[in-house]
Amino acid sequence: MPAPAQTPTGPAITPERQLKVDVARRAWISRLVDMSRRNNLLFYRDTKTGTLDLTGADADAVRRLLQSYRSDTDGVKLTDLVPADRKVQASAALADIAKRAQINYEERGLATLFLAMGMATWPTQDGGRPTAAPVVLVPVGATQVGGRSGLWHLRRTGDVKLNDVLAHALKDAHGIVLSADELTPHLLGDDDGEAFDLQPLFAAISAKAAAVPDFAIAERLVVGNFAFQKMAIVKDLQELVAPLAAHDLIAGIAGDTGAAQSARGGRESMNPRELDALAPDEEFLIRDADSSQQQAIALTLRGQNGVISGPPGTGKSQTISNLIAELVARGKTVLFVAEKRAALDVVLNRLDAADLGHLCLDCHGAELTRRQVAEQLKESLERVREAREPDVATLHRKFVERRDQLNTHARELHRPRAPWNLSLHQLYGRLLALPEGTACRVRLPRKVVLGIDDRAIDTACGHVEELADLAPLVTGESTSAWTGADFAQTDDVRRAIERARWLAHERWPRWEAASAALLRESAANAPDTVGQVRTLLAALAATHDTFHTVRPEFYGEDPPALTSALAPAASTFGGFWALLTNGAYRAALRTAYAAVLKDPDFVNETRKTGMVIRAQAGETLDGLV
Repeated sequence: MPAPAQTPTGPAITPERQLKVDVARRAWISRLVDMSRRNNLLFYRDTKTGTLDLTGADADAVRRLLQSYRSDTDGVKLTDLVPADRKVQASAALADIAKRAQINYEERGLATLFLAMGMATWPTQDGGRPTAAPVVLVPVGATQVGGRSGLWHLRRTGDVKLNDVLAHALKDAHGIVLSADELTPHLLGDDDGEAFDLQPLFAAISAKAAAVPDFAIAERLVVGNFAFQKMAIVKDLQELVAPLAAHDLIAGIAGDTGAAQSARGGRESMNPRELDALAPDEEFLIRDADSSQQQAIALTLRGQNGVISGPPGTGKSQTISNLIAELVARGKTVLFVAEKRAALDVVLNRLDAADLGHLCLDCHGAELTRRQVAEQLKESLERVREAREPDVATLHRKFVERRDQLNTHARELHRPRAPWNLSLHQLYGRLLALPEGTACRVRLPRKVVLGIDDRAIDTACGHVEELADLAPLVTGESTSAWTGADFAQTDDVRRAIERARWLAHERWPRWEAASAALLRESAANAPDTVGQVRTLLAALAATHDTFHTVRPEFYGEDPPALTSALAPAASTFGGFWALLTNGAYRAALRTAYAAVLKDPDFVNETRKTGMVIRAQAGETLDGLV
């Protein structure tokens, strides 16, 4: 087995890791390059609204268009590039093409408006529509001068580019290598202002593709939308074989578990309080940042990888701006990429606002030329050369003093305090949680307050909850017998509670058993209140007396008739007069006298028994009450 490859700055790359990266590279390239007939960089087809054919345009107008990026003019009028009979159609086509290019730029961040020069064709192996691939692409811009009804102008905005899809197709199918560095010198008139001539370039490409059957290049000039930005990634994937395998993140994505673990790195947390101890000379934030954003920046500076996600407006671009400033201040370079141009502009604008725009090299967009890159570098070098070291000692001293004051305030606000072991922040929170309008007139002495701890508070809260349940007793709204009870001393309360417990656990069960026995021997209804119990006991006692003081024969008489006959006895005179004149009264009176027992001992004993029943019933009721 061959020895593992050794990278200049990292560990050895095993053959297994290299193989996984190579397999992944080929898969990525196949997905990035569209070799189907949908790709207009390989199978171009004219459309009614997506094509502006300038083939046969005036040579001088074409020359001025190709050299227009050197001037500050609006470019070349479209009417100078097309015949008079095609001006209306050409204007409508360019309007649609420019609209589509604007959408591509705003939504995808891609500059897709190009002038295609030359069209390479050769038969395909499947026998279908032959290849029609633009040879070179010139980035252009389209503007309408004078409003919506004004004339369209075309202006070159960048360097001439070889169609990388054409080069990839020839290499993939026929093994032919087209190098932009080798072919560019054959492009005449692009730099010196002379006549622009593509024939030497076309001839050089045709010579390299001589082995391709029926290969030819047609001289065409077409303005349209072409998206080839993915080819830059394809080129990197094809050329950077060893660096890609050496990169832990790329190798991890390719499927190497060891590289993935290495890229993940050691995860560590960070106490936000550490940020308050940083010296101002070690911090280079240019925008406001909360603790979570500062944590992300600090961990990134320590070498951790990470992902920052969140909805719009949560400070992602602000964090990126701060991170770029922190890294640049430490002498590092930063590559910032985004899918859309708008995301780049947000960060660039924030850096410009901090007067750090000269530290950025804007390389986004196909319209960027070598001259523009050189001008940006020149400006940056001049700004850095002329920059003076600021005197920030006084500013930093004031900053540290005020930061320490704020940190001290925060610590004191959250420091637990005696006697309740609560912080002021917690106390404020509990006060704010009280219902609106809550007030208390009671003011406790300091001595009492200092003696209140968590246990005492819990006990007091429990007592208050119990008192809340007994509130109707105090207000007189309760129907309980305890309502309105007046206790002068604590011993009175204790005795009342003990007596109530005695009645509830001893006397009341005995009363329930006795009353159940009495109710079983009579037809009386069960009492619901103490008053009903009194009435029932009195009736039972009177019935007992009656049973033992009246002869049994009396119960065979007619009580209603006797009651009616004896009615005159309600008054003394009426009874005396009835005794003289009313025979029925006298007969009823004789019957009543005859019914009463004459045995005095038995009567006395019966009366004693009735008195005992009444006494026991009264004692029971008094005890219950």
